[in-house]
Amino acid sequence: MKDKFILFIKKNFTILLFGFVIIICLLNFNYMLSNSNALYYIQGREDERIIGTNTLYLMYGQDVNSIEQEFIAEKNNLSKIDIYIGNVSNKEVTYLLANMIIGLKDSNNNIICEYKYGRFHFDHNNVVTIPIPNIKNSKNKKYKLYINHMKDKESNVVFLTDYNFTKKENIPFGTLKIDDDTITNTLSMAVGYKSNNNVLITNTIVSIISIASFAIIIFINKSKISLEKIYIIIALFISIGMIFLLPLFNGSDEESHWARAYEISEGKMLSGIVDDWPTSKFSKSIFDISNNNSFKRSLSKLSVEYNEDEIQEYDMQYMSVYSPISYLPQVTGILVSKLLTNNPAIWGYSSRMSNAIICILILYFAIKIIPVGKKILFAICLLPSTFNSITTLSADGFLLATVFFFISYILYLLFTKQRKLNKKDYILLFILSTIISLSKLVYLPLLFLMLILLDSASTKKHKFIIIFNIILGIILNILWGNIAFEYLSTGQGLNSKYYIKQILIHPITFIQKFIYTYYLNIGKYLVDLVGGRNAWNVNYIEDGTVLPIMSIFILLIIPFIDKNQKIVFNKSIKAIFISIIVLTIILISTSLYISCTPIGFPYFVGIQGRYFLPLLLPICLLINQMVNIKLNKINFNIILSLVICINYINLLVMLISYL
Repeated sequence: MKDKFILFIKKNFTILLFGFVIIICLLNFNYMLSNSNALYYIQGREDERIIGTNTLYLMYGQDVNSIEQEFIAEKNNLSKIDIYIGNVSNKEVTYLLANMIIGLKDSNNNIICEYKYGRFHFDHNNVVTIPIPNIKNSKNKKYKLYINHMKDKESNVVFLTDYNFTKKENIPFGTLKIDDDTITNTLSMAVGYKSNNNVLITNTIVSIISIASFAIIIFINKSKISLEKIYIIIALFISIGMIFLLPLFNGSDEESHWARAYEISEGKMLSGIVDDWPTSKFSKSIFDISNNNSFKRSLSKLSVEYNEDEIQEYDMQYMSVYSPISYLPQVTGILVSKLLTNNPAIWGYSSRMSNAIICILILYFAIKIIPVGKKILFAICLLPSTFNSITTLSADGFLLATVFFFISYILYLLFTKQRKLNKKDYILLFILSTIISLSKLVYLPLLFLMLILLDSASTKKHKFIIIFNIILGIILNILWGNIAFEYLSTGQGLNSKYYIKQILIHPITFIQKFIYTYYLNIGKYLVDLVGGRNAWNVNYIEDGTVLPIMSIFILLIIPFIDKNQKIVFNKSIKAIFISIIVLTIILISTSLYISCTPIGFPYFVGIQGRYFLPLLLPICLLINQMVNIKLNKINFNIILSLVICINYINLLVMLISYL
């Protein structure tokens, strides 16, 4: 019996290990929920009100010994109260000396709960949360929050009160007493009610995500199917979760990408210019489909109808520089869904889905044909940052998928294909290089990867075709670059001409700023690169979560697991890879320096880690070829299961961020 048990553990070690990891993630997620507002209706003050002109600071412990604030519960399941505290003399401190007793009474003065506080410690904001045993039938009942100063104890706490509170705001606060004197102020506080609806939605979604993730882990550890087929299964599941858990317009610059994709779907290949500024006109209804950070409220916009009567202008300074070819998947989704419905929200979600499906198919074939680094590419395609690109309305996903397929196809032609290149190969290379050339201009150096195919060309004519493809890509890049520069110099890059001149006159200063930019921000870029900031507009999800650590670990170890001794890059191939990587990094940095950096700023502004995603594959392939280390004893299924767990955690983060 003991031997059978040990044998079972050995055979199923990876499955059991990651089953345990999922349980740990669930425990952590439950704790995160209990310390957030995701499961609550919050009634009360907003942060911007607290720092407004109607706020008074009330020094506690000197002139005040007791505070009592009445309020009427507006909902059932009263569960917590947030009290807003100010810093002493407006100085930033990590804690305030409190020495007080805080409690809650019902209308009959029965104590419901009571807590003693010696100090308040703060992290990001000065909010003290008072936990309350969940009161199921609290609606329309009166309660009293009381704060009593401990005798013979010092206190330097500053409470916030509103001296111009009006009932028009429908916040159900009653009498405020300070040392038994009734005053017209109200204590700055927010009342939280646990939402049964949110609890049900959360438990349902978490159950589905957890069961599906564990099922996939079992499947990949038991099945023998190819990596590209495993990728399709995993990618479709994760994409569906990302598409619907992330509210519309909450991806990186997603609203602006939506505006550009939509105007292209209307046949407007170029954005308009109004008063020398990139501006286009749209129906107001296409932006009314999501103006919040909740996926529930975003889905509720599915009932909004398109209205062409209300027109608004939209600032296109950031997206007018993108060519129409960058939005082929999104435009496809918009045009198809327009045939079926008059609902802009459905157009938006359809656009997301078409982007995901097309990108996943391209990445599927990229993984299938790449002869070296198949596991490397597989892992990169499953990074949270990759999914953030392909499941939103961003133009980055289509470019990323095209770049990976472009690199895979060139390596396939070089190392796998037995015959010489033919007409179909050149046509496909032309299509891929055209998409890259007309997408982000900074990825132009990638076209030079075709140089490694010169030896595979059977004739001088074929070699000429390869060179011609590169030259044509450069020409297309320059042609669209001129159009884009006109928008750039009238929009976000008003100082572009100034900076170009400065680079030419003071190249040493430019190099110094370049070095300082990465010295200062390299950690932030790495976190963003691997998906540590997918909930990019949510403040309470830290950059330094376990997600980037696990993702970076995979990227560091996977090149040494995925060794193929039969395929070796020669020196010229390595030199081309290195040159492409360095030139692309320089172009990315320079473009943001020219377009986004204010005059006189000491470093480049606007660089984001996700801009370097297309370089991950060539970088990891170089490490794979240049470092002679092979970790062949590490089971790849462990790494694969870890990738699943990373995306499992990411979906939970999306849920808690946007519930």
